[in-house]
Amino acid sequence: MIRMPVATIMNTITAIVVMSIVQTMVAMEMEHSKGIGFAAWCAVEKLHPEVKIWETMTPYFEKRNIHFYVNRCRFHIVEFFNKYHPDPEDSDAGNELDDQFPDGMFRFEKIVK
Repeated sequence: MIRMPVATIMNTITAIVVMSIVQTMVAMEMEHSKGIGFAAWCAVEKLHPEVKIWETMTPYFEKRNIHFYVNRCRFHIVEFFNKYHPDPEDSDAGNELDDQFPDGMFRFEKIVK
């Protein structure tokens, strides 16, 4: 039997360890709706109790991702980047955002209490 990974998570934790940015979290499509992504997310939070604010982004059209972050993981949508409101921290965001995600991107935060 060949075992394959079913989920991948990449994150960046700042030097002060107050905030962490989830860069990539991917569950294999055949494993969706089995609780694997949520279990993986819970494990990440347990591994990093020092993180007080988690941040991530997802495209406007990714309804499954939005549901996952807001309803399952309890993130809050805090900003909506689009051609009228580009990401101020990304100098190339205006052009790249329009090309790759013309409908925009949501930024999420989760404050751990």
